[in-house]
Amino acid sequence: MAKLALNSNKEWAVSWQTQWVLGVFVLALVLCPSATRLTCLLPLRVLLTVGHVAAGQQPGSAAAAATPAAACDNSFFDPTHEALAGLCKTYSQVCFDQGHVVSYDPAYSPANTSSEPLPKLEIEVIDGQPEGTLLQPLGSQQAAPSGLGSSSSRGGGGGADDNGDKFRNAQNKYAPLSMRAAGVLEEGDLLRPTFSNCTAVVMWTQWVHNFGESLSHVTARMWQLWADGRMGNGTLLALGTPAGERTRSFWPFFLQPYTVNAVMSFAELSARTAAGAEPSHPYGRCFRTAHLCAFSDAGYFQGMYGAMQAAYHFYERRLPKPEPAATFDAGDDTLKVLIEHRNGTIRRLLNWEELVAECNSVRWELPGTSPWKKVQCRSTTLGADPMHNLAAVRPADMVVIVHGSGCSNWLAMREGSALLEIRPYKFGSEQRGWSDWFYPNIAAAIEYKVHWYAINIEDEALSTPSEREAEHVNEDHARYLRDRHTTLPFAALRTMVARVAGVGRSKAEYDKVTQPVRKHYVELAPGGKLQPIPV
Repeated sequence: MAKLALNSNKEWAVSWQTQWVLGVFVLALVLCPSATRLTCLLPLRVLLTVGHVAAGQQPGSAAAAATPAAACDNSFFDPTHEALAGLCKTYSQVCFDQGHVVSYDPAYSPANTSSEPLPKLEIEVIDGQPEGTLLQPLGSQQAAPSGLGSSSSRGGGGGADDNGDKFRNAQNKYAPLSMRAAGVLEEGDLLRPTFSNCTAVVMWTQWVHNFGESLSHVTARMWQLWADGRMGNGTLLALGTPAGERTRSFWPFFLQPYTVNAVMSFAELSARTAAGAEPSHPYGRCFRTAHLCAFSDAGYFQGMYGAMQAAYHFYERRLPKPEPAATFDAGDDTLKVLIEHRNGTIRRLLNWEELVAECNSVRWELPGTSPWKKVQCRSTTLGADPMHNLAAVRPADMVVIVHGSGCSNWLAMREGSALLEIRPYKFGSEQRGWSDWFYPNIAAAIEYKVHWYAINIEDEALSTPSEREAEHVNEDHARYLRDRHTTLPFAALRTMVARVAGVGRSKAEYDKVTQPVRKHYVELAPGGKLQPIPV
């Protein structure tokens, strides 16, 4: 992680850079003629902006108040890395125009008698893309698509109370990517293009609005390339979005640690500029080298822990303080348990307040081998503000979260921390292939750097149909199971907390509770009995 520290801790560098720029600024005020002073000072504005981007400040969008200068030094990207596994295509001398790809490569020019067909990137095969109905319908009281956790009560550009796939006809695909060779009728900057030395990478992925899916498909791969020295921080990263949407707020958060340039959508990167208007970004639309990637396969689970740890260390000094309900005030001898609760129309933990209250009032008897002697519980809602989420989960030793994208925040916790995933009634048993696909496989892929525990609810008395199921929205039994509300008995929570306490942060002790009898993965049967789930 030494390289990460160099990339994220740049406050000292910015300090001397800023002092130098301010010194030049004062000198310019003295030397610049008053009539041309604004023009004379314009380059300083660019220098200041680049300094802030280099320091890790997250740009709000490509059209930020101060447009950053393109930083193309150290701009390279290796599409042959095993994390990409043939998912990218490389193009030379290429321009982007209003969401279209225009090639100037002589190898693909129709004027070349030996030209070859322009290689196509098939983004139309990618599943799960929202168009219209996956976004919150106008006039609907239903919630928008899933985000970093489970609530829209947080700021940050579009939180979510639940998954948009509850709507009818919600799972659509991207429209095919339009690609063509340049012709003699081009106009404006496409007539005689100037190709930037910045290496551009444009990525399309499954479930682009979902925090956990985006982390596994894109961010984990970018982290792996960066960690292996196969991507430079001068690379320009852009995201292909359905129908030219803006990127969700978590995308710049995710990708900014790996580039000093602004993270933007393909629609922003390829947008035309009106005659006489100032461009919304300094990168241009034409590049000597561009890599276009379509992530339509399984996620890159083995890079997810590294990606979330990189995000934490990059933003660590700017994290807000957790809200009072999520703030722990106990010492190192106390196991700190954070209970997450949704506020939306699906997968609510109905008795979270009672769980927190009883946890903090009961007399705990932890295993004698535990590094902790006491337990303290706090609560939070993991929502659309990724900085809030990092600040909330990082101090905890254990998080309790109902199945969903919010569980991915567990990967930002300290090594040896634990996730207790709650699966709603019958979801873990009747949809075991689905429910087991994510977090147990992620834990194995990252070699259990953080520990995974789960309870499958098998007692119908502990389940309440979601509003979606009650209203018969989009008849889909599998999603009805996933989205049911849950009441978790404190006795079950107490048993699992004690098991986590007995393991501590030890990988060796965790191995003991996972085999041969799996005490970390259990079902809660009628009558309150916790029993291991057979392999």
